[in-house]
Amino acid sequence: MKLNKIKGVVFGFLVYGLLTSKPSFSQEKPLELTPAQAVSIFIHNNYNVLIDKYNIDKAYANYLESKAHTNPTIYMSSTQHEIRNGELRSRDSTSNIGISKLFRMGGKRSLNMKLNYALYKSSIFTHDDNVRNLLIGFMSLYYQVIIDRIALRQAKDDLDNYEKVLKIAKYQRDYGFISNLDYFKLSVYKVNLQSAVYQAKAQYKNDLKSLKTLLRIKKPIRLKAGYPVAFLLNQKPNLKKYEELALNRFDVKAARYQLQSDLYNLKYQKAQNIPDLTFNFEIDTVGMDSEGRRYPFMIGAGLSFPLPIFDRNVGGILNAAYSIKQDRLMLKNLEDNAKTQTYQAYQNFLSAQKTFRAYVEKKKEIEKILDISQKSFALRGISVLDLLDAERTYKDFMASYRNALYQLMLSRTLLDLYSRGSL
Repeated sequence: MKLNKIKGVVFGFLVYGLLTSKPSFSQEKPLELTPAQAVSIFIHNNYNVLIDKYNIDKAYANYLESKAHTNPTIYMSSTQHEIRNGELRSRDSTSNIGISKLFRMGGKRSLNMKLNYALYKSSIFTHDDNVRNLLIGFMSLYYQVIIDRIALRQAKDDLDNYEKVLKIAKYQRDYGFISNLDYFKLSVYKVNLQSAVYQAKAQYKNDLKSLKTLLRIKKPIRLKAGYPVAFLLNQKPNLKKYEELALNRFDVKAARYQLQSDLYNLKYQKAQNIPDLTFNFEIDTVGMDSEGRRYPFMIGAGLSFPLPIFDRNVGGILNAAYSIKQDRLMLKNLEDNAKTQTYQAYQNFLSAQKTFRAYVEKKKEIEKILDISQKSFALRGISVLDLLDAERTYKDFMASYRNALYQLMLSRTLLDLYSRGSL
């Protein structure tokens, strides 16, 4: 009897444990990414980057082709017996076999190699600059996801805090301190806060999905801001240093190698006036004697080259000369644009610093005003309209605060991308 009682107690604890225990689901730990790590993954995984990278491979293939020598040519021919009406009319025959080889003169092969090597180097920096332009959009989305997450958290906190205010308002309505209309106004504002949560969640999910698509990552990720906010607020960048870096930006380097290839191309076009030599070596046999014996082999050699009398490649030379003038102007334009963009990015960063600093100084004040307004409403010190005005003012302020934070983080990153071209 006692043993059965003990079993019943144990069984009861087991049942209670099964009923009260919550199922545990293993959740995949999110991958934490800094801006530098995200950029590295983007460069290695993004389709646009990988597609553009093949331009480097194609340019290198052209360089390898320019290093190759011309192939020799083997030729053969034979003229056999003449046959008429089924009868052999002649024993004469001619056969020959030979080989010819073109030799490019005037350093054409060397100039062509240098020309294509400069284009290959230009393609490398052109690719790097294309990646730089892609990173501008990528980092804008990266920081937007961070701001979206902050906005979602703040929207939920605002709704939770307002729920407490609404409970107090319900008591006040029930005891006749506020009218049903005032309580309805407060209830409608709750709908606005709920809508803000839904919109913030949708925005965060959409932007996060776009970012993961660019990274080609399926697992959960959590983004880090990179520079601490305190560091960004107190940093004093050197404009002269950044402008010097801008003169060696990827697009500027690519233009310099393009100009170098133009200079080699002009020399290559001028070298076309120097004739190439074609050397021939041949073995011939011609006919037979009266007794049907073949004549001995004959060996011959020859040399041929075109005479640059009518076509002196004037069009190719002029085209190459104009390309040099064009690319020199393009290089100067790129250098000026790089310095201008760097200057503008520098000014934008200074403006973002001042703007966000002003919001930081007012943030505690607006939070205090909202807290006092909510407490005053609970003590019936202010009206419903005053409370709603404080709630809306706080909500608008925090939206501007988040935008100022976004501009601060992004403008610092753009200063790097517009000057040195990388993070």
